[in-house]
Amino acid sequence: MGAKKGKIGLVVFAVLVSCMTISFAEDAVSVNTADITSTNAPSGMNYGWEFTISEDITVTRLGLLDLDGDGLTGSGYPYYTGHDIGLWRLDVPPTLLAIAEGLIGDVGELLNAHRYVDIEDVTLAARDESENPVTYFIGAWSPPASWDHTAIWPATAATANSPVSIGAQKWESGAGLAVPSANTAELNHHGVNFQFEVVPEDPVVMIGDLVDTVTAMNLQQGIDNSLDAKLDAALGALEDANQNNDASAVNKLQAFINEVEAQRDNKITNEQADELHDAAQAIIDLLNGS
Repeated sequence: MGAKKGKIGLVVFAVLVSCMTISFAEDAVSVNTADITSTNAPSGMNYGWEFTISEDITVTRLGLLDLDGDGLTGSGYPYYTGHDIGLWRLDVPPTLLAIAEGLIGDVGELLNAHRYVDIEDVTLAARDESENPVTYFIGAWSPPASWDHTAIWPATAATANSPVSIGAQKWESGAGLAVPSANTAELNHHGVNFQFEVVPEDPVVMIGDLVDTVTAMNLQQGIDNSLDAKLDAALGALEDANQNNDASAVNKLQAFINEVEAQRDNKITNEQADELHDAAQAIIDLLNGS
């Protein structure tokens, strides 16, 4: 890789986080700038990092570090070849999910020391069909003779925030964008990035899960039927075409909670009551946009 140069820079990975609607931007990775001791320009290299997620997300932008905010350099004069960014699911072989090509100059939006460009939205699942965690890779290729310092030392300066967890850092020389095979030393972090929105949970699915929970508890038949009736009513309100019926669903779920509490430490154990109450309250909070 290219020569290191001492530098302290702001490196913050920004994301969009959403519940029912997008309300504000949050960082996917927080960086303590005081911990950055040097940077590096990986020209002629593929580089990036693996990651997993604890929730499904929709990626909306790809970005690359621009510490000075003075634009991205390229290869050749007057810098005809720019940087490429890719997002892969690490299948065998890797599946390319999104790409942004030819990033150069003051392209895109400069935000938190990165230049972001829009892509067609792509949703990433936290788990596969067998409920195993899925591993992804966000990577970039920087052209030869580029002096953009897109790697920072030490890697511990970058801390992932939920729902993203950073995995192995990788790099490899190459003539174009690809997933590199070599792991880098644990001391560096590569400044390729993405922005995303958390995929909101589906209250209909959550109610269905709560119905299954009630069934699995094998409660007294009369209690079981009464609780199921309230959940069925809430589900019916949500599936109605009238958007205003969300309030009706909330009322049905509150009635469910009231009955659970009435039977607490009687027909329903404290532990069961806590589980049912918390699950119903989570759906209410989602519907209320809390």
